[in-house]
Amino acid sequence: MRISLAATAVLALLVAACPPNTAVGEGEGEGEGEGEGEGEGEGEGEGEGEGEGEGEGEGEGEGEGEGEGEGEGEGEGDGTGDVGAVCDADDDCLPALDCAFDTTGGTLATSCQNPSGTGLAPGSPCDDATDCDRGLCITANGASLCSAPCAAANDCAVTQSCDTRSVSVGGTGGIVDVCVPNGDLPSTACAQDADCAAGGQVCNELVDNAGTLNLFCGFAGSGAGQLGDACAGPYFENDEDCATGLCDGDTNGICTKACNDDADCGGNGFICTGSGFTNIPGTFCADLCTKEADCATAGRSCQLRRNVPENVFDLTCNEDRGTVASGTDATAGSECQSNFLLTDGAERYCTEFCAIASDCPSGAGLTRCVDVTVTKPSGGTQTVQACARP
Repeated sequence: MRISLAATAVLALLVAACPPNTAVGEGEGEGEGEGEGEGEGEGEGEGEGEGEGEGEGEGEGEGEGEGEGEGEGEGEGDGTGDVGAVCDADDDCLPALDCAFDTTGGTLATSCQNPSGTGLAPGSPCDDATDCDRGLCITANGASLCSAPCAAANDCAVTQSCDTRSVSVGGTGGIVDVCVPNGDLPSTACAQDADCAAGGQVCNELVDNAGTLNLFCGFAGSGAGQLGDACAGPYFENDEDCATGLCDGDTNGICTKACNDDADCGGNGFICTGSGFTNIPGTFCADLCTKEADCATAGRSCQLRRNVPENVFDLTCNEDRGTVASGTDATAGSECQSNFLLTDGAERYCTEFCAIASDCPSGAGLTRCVDVTVTKPSGGTQTVQACARP
């Protein structure tokens, strides 16, 4: 199930006891699967020493999901069919050729052809026919996969069967034997891609369980994006932009992946931390930061992200929460790009995180780097540093 990124989990930055924030997802299956979710939360915090910090926000969203699969179902045998020869499957053709759909005669047929050179192979996840090298995307049994002509199941990917279907290719319809998603692979819970490798899958499917979205093995997305590449879409699950199948933002996101520890994220400044959503308990790779300048991509800022397994807030680059820039007066953390509000006496203003005073935007009137105490996700306190006015 997909859930809207508008339902982002709210930071609970509090010293006094407050109830934990939650985002609730509800869903119901229909066709390929649809669902809705909404969530809200708020928190307040008081800093010790020279600053006070609080964060507040709410969000609601809706999501939808569909099972996806991939694989390759091409076989090379002793086929002798040359270009234009009638075929039932790839094995009927010379090894360098594909058995593909042929509409040149005004009806839908199949013949040996040179590979198209574009599009995804049979068995790959698809959104529509233009994604596929044979020009056919079939949705069935909770998955949408690129198809191809076949004579038997072994002509298809392991996630497909060979069925007789009425299909249309390039506007020409007909009844042919084609590879169809079979939905046979079992659901396997996971925490990292390695948990899914035996089935040729990755850890990127979010399945609703009483409002909590848990990770299961799924198939790589059709997009080219790898960890850290730009992506955008209203759902945490994003197959269109990311090969990882997961994206952490709806307008200025980056492709992410599930992880057990920092080593799963491959270094390069990425750490394993929380999802950024209170109803997605898994851990995911995120871009580490200590100050705003570490998040150079437009529309992203250095923010606190709850890491529940380690009971700590990590500083990571995330999509801007609000629109108000650092140094500007505000009333709630959710208004701020950094999702963090500093209360200094009677003043309440958006700020950003820092390691030393020179990290702070003096042009915005923030010249000090002060200690701020926040309550950790599961209790206890943690000190972070944020920019303050003189």
